[in-house]
Amino acid sequence: MIPVIVIRKHYKLEDDTYLEHGCDYVLKKNKAIRPGGYGVSPYSLRDACEQMLAVKKYYGKTTGNQLIHLVVSYDDLVKTEEQACALTCRLAAYYKDNYQVLFCTHEKDRLCPRYNYHMHMMINSVSYQDGKMFISSIENMNRFCEYVTEITGQRSKLYFTKEDKVQEAMNKRYPQKY
Repeated sequence: MIPVIVIRKHYKLEDDTYLEHGCDYVLKKNKAIRPGGYGVSPYSLRDACEQMLAVKKYYGKTTGNQLIHLVVSYDDLVKTEEQACALTCRLAAYYKDNYQVLFCTHEKDRLCPRYNYHMHMMINSVSYQDGKMFISSIENMNRFCEYVTEITGQRSKLYFTKEDKVQEAMNKRYPQKY
């Protein structure tokens, strides 16, 4: 089973603080394995933030939810960095036709202790195609889960959670093997 986690943050920020924080998390040199981007540069935090903010300004949508943060953990069938990075690129491509997507692969950490690799995907909440906001409804996110299942060949399951509850949720649903 591959967990797909939608991390919901609710900010009342009138600036791009969350946007910068999310992009920085994906691009951190000490954690990120081969960061990438669709419609946004993965090589510079400043450029990535400016590019996403430009879309928001163009459509007049600079407040509210800045990013959609998705985490997909890969099961034991993904044994190498190469496999994990290839899957990450394919999964992030799901949104590339409408949204800017910044992504990377991470190795095992506190967020996903049971899995060797997982991906983070930060999606601009404003579409560069038409300015529509990203809708992270159960129906829309289940369609992404179907895509994850199709690409990985493994069943996936959707979880909505706030960031501080991710660790607790993952430990409950996927206890560590000792």
